[in-house]
Amino acid sequence: RIRNRSMVCVLEVAKSGRSTCKSTKCKEKIEKGELRIAKKYMKPDSDVEMSSYYHPECIPIPKEFKKNVEDFVAEGIEDETPTSLLGTQEGVQRLVDLIKSDRKSKNDKSAEASGSKGTKLERAKAAFAESQRRVMEEDGEAPPKKKAKKAKGEPKDDHKTFDNLTDLDRSRGDIYAIYAKMKIDDLKDVLRWNKCFLTGNKDFLLLKCIDGHMNGRLGYCPSCKYGRLKFPEDHRDGERVVCNGIFNEEANVRQECSYSCQVGDAARLKWFTEKPTEEEEAQMEKEQYPEKAENSSVALKMADCLGSVKFDLNSSDGIKAAVSEYLQLCKDMDVDVPPDERDAKRAIGTLIISDKSLTAAEIAEEIVKKFGIKKSEEEIEQRKNAISSICANSANGPLYEAFLELGQLYSAAGNWNAANTYNKVCAAIKDLEFEITEGNAKSLHKGKTKVPGVGKGSADKMYEFVTTGTIQKLEEKRAETA
Repeated sequence: RIRNRSMVCVLEVAKSGRSTCKSTKCKEKIEKGELRIAKKYMKPDSDVEMSSYYHPECIPIPKEFKKNVEDFVAEGIEDETPTSLLGTQEGVQRLVDLIKSDRKSKNDKSAEASGSKGTKLERAKAAFAESQRRVMEEDGEAPPKKKAKKAKGEPKDDHKTFDNLTDLDRSRGDIYAIYAKMKIDDLKDVLRWNKCFLTGNKDFLLLKCIDGHMNGRLGYCPSCKYGRLKFPEDHRDGERVVCNGIFNEEANVRQECSYSCQVGDAARLKWFTEKPTEEEEAQMEKEQYPEKAENSSVALKMADCLGSVKFDLNSSDGIKAAVSEYLQLCKDMDVDVPPDERDAKRAIGTLIISDKSLTAAEIAEEIVKKFGIKKSEEEIEQRKNAISSICANSANGPLYEAFLELGQLYSAAGNWNAANTYNKVCAAIKDLEFEITEGNAKSLHKGKTKVPGVGKGSADKMYEFVTTGTIQKLEEKRAETA
């Protein structure tokens, strides 16, 4: 619809971390997998297409859309994201919020922050300024009547004042003093050591550093398991964290996630103020993929139990003996094999004969890798609570978890289109304030009650779950995986 213009705005996902935002107020890198808007145009007197990239909040809005960002998104931007973000109402609103987030006037920002509460960073700055004034008074120095010119690198005195600063604000103020004099590149180094996202202006980087220094670096998503938690670009008050999913390198596609929680409920890990050693880097890798580390540990124990034993895999008796031995070890070490013994033996036997050249230790590693370790009741309960906390209506938590697992199973099978379809359904379920029941499930794909992102097939599966407690397709995919 807008190809006849000399310039086209295209919403896409950054394919690498090399592009730089062209906004004169930003000039920062756009991370791989993050949303960006490309302004594409033809180079004068040639057939070469040129592109300039922007963060959504940095994009200059064309004159005809200055008064209405919604119209700009609807009529002025083409969607080339893998998941068709603008195909859902939630996706459209997300982009509108992003574009509006940093386009408020300074007056609007001041008005927002003029309340007695203030943001965490504003209160930290105020506490820092208060401590500086106190030190000057104790030293018998009178506060300067005029603002003196600041030395290079010294933080600007742009602090608001608050009458109700707390001990927590003062603690943040002490930490602010550590990072405030750092340059942006130095702040990014600290965040890079801690596997944190590097986007945002200096204030946003300071907020991340102060939070991490005080509470530990943000951990990983309890919903999709491997996504990194982050402060959202469109709400920089430090009160909530979100997960946008992970970028799958093998499939070159982003797996979406819609998890969010209060910052106090987020998982926390060790914060580094110096570059981590190789051993610490290895530990951070284990923390990102705890299941992988646990599987490796159990496989090593299984290999130790087997010792130097060798099975004759060229005879049926030898294969049966191997299957029985591995099954017993799996039971002893809580490997999550199928509960039915015949199914478990069949699955282990199939894996063993698929490659008879493997050693006993390598077979153990493959078995643990395939089936994983059983979760404790406490771990299962924690995950259920995390899932329920995502949903606007906690009663929809089990349904959200079912569709989430379905998407993960399709993802593991390499069917990214189906996986992202179910991820969209999860996003829709998450935001519904009413409970999905037998009476309304089938109506969510049509008419006035249609929910963006939910099609007829998904609505039928919702109805099937709320009436039976499961989904046939989910059981089929579980069986295929097992």
